[in-house]
Amino acid sequence: MKQKASVLIRGLLLLIFLLLIRGMPTWGRGFPDYFIFLNKLVLSDSALKFGEMRSIDLDSAGRIFGIDSRTDELKIFSAYGLAEKTVLPPGKNKGGQSHYDVACWRTGFVWVAGEEILLYDAAGRMLKSFKQYNEADMKTSNQLEDLWGANITRLDVDKTGMIVGAGVGFPTPYYLHTFDKNGKLVKEFYLLDPKYDHPDVFRNPSVDVDSLGDIWCTFPPLNRVSHYGMNGTFKNDVVIKSPLYKSPESARGPRAAKEWLKWLATWTPVVQCAATQSGYVITALLAGDRGKPLMPPNNLGGTWYKGGFFVDIYDRQGNLIAGGLHTPHRFLTVDNKDYMWFDLCNGTPENPSKTGPIVLGKFRLNLKPVTVKTVVSGQER
Repeated sequence: MKQKASVLIRGLLLLIFLLLIRGMPTWGRGFPDYFIFLNKLVLSDSALKFGEMRSIDLDSAGRIFGIDSRTDELKIFSAYGLAEKTVLPPGKNKGGQSHYDVACWRTGFVWVAGEEILLYDAAGRMLKSFKQYNEADMKTSNQLEDLWGANITRLDVDKTGMIVGAGVGFPTPYYLHTFDKNGKLVKEFYLLDPKYDHPDVFRNPSVDVDSLGDIWCTFPPLNRVSHYGMNGTFKNDVVIKSPLYKSPESARGPRAAKEWLKWLATWTPVVQCAATQSGYVITALLAGDRGKPLMPPNNLGGTWYKGGFFVDIYDRQGNLIAGGLHTPHRFLTVDNKDYMWFDLCNGTPENPSKTGPIVLGKFRLNLKPVTVKTVVSGQER
């Protein structure tokens, strides 16, 4: 009897242990356990290399829209990766215009170029341009000059044409700005600490408008993804729980490019986020020095990306599903079919070529969809 009781107790303890760990994140598993590689797409522009497309979005037909960071041109590729069109703002010469981001919606695309936001139809014809700030708020021409290209640097658009821009505002450091489809400023919200209001302090913010019309955004030094409604209502923060996250030691980095890159490698900027239709929130941290021991000895990925990235997965309520998933590939976006797109690093199993054009990788999450809950001011509904 005692032996049977002992076996029963051990069985109950094992069951309790399994129930306890069932909902806990697993740190021992890797990127391929959660991101299933489906196929790759080679872009036909052979001049482009890994990391040189500043941002990428896909329209409903699968065409790829991206900003070439070498030339500041907006380039459009077919769903098969063939170059279709190069777009420049009217009256501008290529280069030096600070063309930061592009987003597609059902009737065209929108992009931020320098101090302007530009709206185009699906064929690449410009419909409208408008300033992303009110010049009457500027006190001096020098302040205006500092602002150009440094206010809204990332944007997204919802299915109705509402535009959301992320970037430090001026003179009040609101971080999120919404415009209607005609370019009228609707609302500004998410007030940042004024110590972050200098345009060159932090780059690579991100903003994503999900299929429900909610806004998710990151600001590189902060360990969170902030979740808002389109009307500016705060919903919740997804706090990054990865122990690999490290904040910057100073709110201001050096201005010299070489020193700035060294400084960037000492912390882990939160450079990308996206919310999936299946109910998850994806974050990507620039791994810097912390990722270098995990990378191949030939330091793949270029100056910015030598350490690769740490990717985390959360649910919309902020519960960590998987953290610290190291990858040399750069996370770009989630398309309207809920596939994840990455810029595949050269010299990896997914992209064996040591040099060559940009190769995009299409992935799906190896997780079951979860029920999407609406969160308002931290309370689930």
